[in-house]
Amino acid sequence: MIDYQLRRVDVPQAVGAGVTYIVTQAHELLWTPIYTRHRFVQELSGVPWAGIAWGGILTMDGNWVRGSYDFGDASDEKERETVRVLLVKALNQL
Repeated sequence: MIDYQLRRVDVPQAVGAGVTYIVTQAHELLWTPIYTRHRFVQELSGVPWAGIAWGGILTMDGNWVRGSYDFGDASDEKERETVRVLLVKALNQL
């Protein structure tokens, strides 16, 4: 199992309750508890475009909605589910 480092990114362009996240090539999980553009999370994180592996959207209760239009989806469902579970834990601590 990959050991992901979680980092919350504050994005001022909030458009609704949900979770937008991206995963870097270095296995850092960048997330914000709102629906927004994945590129906003990437820009505000300081991670270069080439450093992003994939991303996605969850509901506030942790249900997967879709992959990122900007960066695509996980390479496999197991990796996506691992990230989803980590984000659910982070959401439960809010």
